Amino acid sequence: MEQERIQTAEQWAVLTYGAALLADTRHTARAVQVAASMARFPMESLPVQMRSQAGTKAAYRLLESPKVTYERLIQPYVQHTRMQMQQQKRVLLIQDTTEVDYQHHPTTTGLGPIGQGDHQGYLLQTVLAVSPTNRQVFGIAAQKPFLRQPAPEGETMHQRERRQQKESQVWQEQAQSIGMAPANCEYIHVGDRGSDIFAFMEVCQALGCGFVLRVKHNRRIDLLVDQGDTPIPAAHQRRSKQRDAHLPPRSTISLRK
Repeated sequence: MEQERIQTAEQWAVLTYGAALLADTRHTARAVQVAASMARFPMESLPVQMRSQAGTKAAYRLLESPKVTYERLIQPYVQHTRMQMQQQKRVLLIQDTTEVDYQHHPTTTGLGPIGQGDHQGYLLQTVLAVSPTNRQVFGIAAQKPFLRQPAPEGETMHQRERRQQKESQVWQEQAQSIGMAPANCEYIHVGDRGSDIFAFMEVCQALGCGFVLRVKHNRRIDLLVDQGDTPIPAAHQRRSKQRDAHLPPRSTISLRK
């Protein structure tokens, strides 16, 4: 099914936040109004977007309310995206991490280190659902904000590998939250160097999903081992001769047998 065409900011706001289950229906109505104003002027500051002092104060009251949470606001939007995904033959799930920098707001609390540790903010892990044929963007299929936890002082590489909670786990957690593709549909997870994690690959395989990753570690891949029950020939078990091939960074490379 072709994605609905959003003609106005108001229509987009209703579709995105109109079904948000907030504690008060007035909060939901206000969320739609604020979102529509933001969509009309996406590059402006909040006071300019709200167009009046009363509107700005109302937006701040909404954002400061403990009854209005990020999870409740984004839930209907994510559900709508996943419904569209389930009606496709193939979907690319492009995942990446964004650093939200609050360095210019030094009095803000509840943040963590970002970058090289000299700035403060939080991390936002997002999965964008895209069609591989016409590049149509269906929307956000999963998203999670989280804080970077500094590694214990003096931690060795072996200790880091054995640590239960690691920042890199967010990759497989996002894939698990999306789950398996329905029948006659294929999900393919796409990630940058940060996704080159065996645990993430294992989760993708367990969910029946494909994956395309930009690797940063040297790997030794054996297709016969990957086939499971296929016996490995003795000759194949011996280490074969190998050599590294350094290719120049050119668009056209002549290969010679």
